[in-house]
Amino acid sequence: MRRTRMVSVIVCVIAVAAFILVRVQQYLTDTSGPKISMDADSITVSAAAEESDLLEGITAEDRTDGDVTDNLMVESMSNLMEGNTRNMTVVAFDSDGHVTKVERKVTYSDYKPAQFTLDGPLQYVIGSDMILNNIGATDLLDGDLSSSVKITDQYTMPEDEPGEYPMEFTVTNSAGDVSKLTATVTLMESSEYNSMAKIELSDYIVYTPKDQALNLMGYVQAVEVAGKTYEKNEAGELVEKQTTVATAPQTSNEKTIVSMSNIETSGKLDYSTPGTYEVTYTYTDESLRSGSVRMIVVVTD
Repeated sequence: MRRTRMVSVIVCVIAVAAFILVRVQQYLTDTSGPKISMDADSITVSAAAEESDLLEGITAEDRTDGDVTDNLMVESMSNLMEGNTRNMTVVAFDSDGHVTKVERKVTYSDYKPAQFTLDGPLQYVIGSDMILNNIGATDLLDGDLSSSVKITDQYTMPEDEPGEYPMEFTVTNSAGDVSKLTATVTLMESSEYNSMAKIELSDYIVYTPKDQALNLMGYVQAVEVAGKTYEKNEAGELVEKQTTVATAPQTSNEKTIVSMSNIETSGKLDYSTPGTYEVTYTYTDESLRSGSVRMIVVVTD
């Protein structure tokens, strides 16, 4: 009987010890991720903010590893929502591989949709496959988006028929925001393209705030006509470009000058109404040599 009691006591002691051991092991084993704390569940930043700016005011503490704030990272960002806001998911992890996640609302204080750029006029010889070479896009979130610019199937353009055709270009940034630009593309016979006067502008697309008028003639940089190029000087004159070094200083009477009055602008342009407009610059001289080029003006809110 005594032996039976002793065995029971021993079994009980072993059971209690095993239970205590399991609980100690459970306590010593870290099964939870770090605790993430935020001083605010929403933040307003610039669209050009770095990850460190997005994580401002967020800390992480792990029971085993201690402070693991340095392990914080932005896991994902939602597409842009109303009010220029996005939902950001932040993660922290410890040395055991446990992960904790929280969400923070991010609002951009200066967000603007992507803007298109043009390196040259949208004028091409029939059959050209270079239409996308001139056009690009930039964005505050992603920088250069030129490789993402696409032509939609909103309009069609024949490959072998000269004329002026509307085309729609689109670009999408990393926030899922789609920007569109409708512009006229001109296709010409090679003989016409090579013989026409060419007007060079400093910009072929300009974004301007509502009610802020532009000095349109200020964008004219040069005119090429009959194989000669006339560049605008500091006085605003179109002076023939010198291809050789002069042996003696030229006087103003020796300069060949093309009058800026030979260039006219046309096209509907309403600075009071946001939208996309096209301005046509046309050069015509006394010999009836002529040529034209378009500049796109985007009036923004």
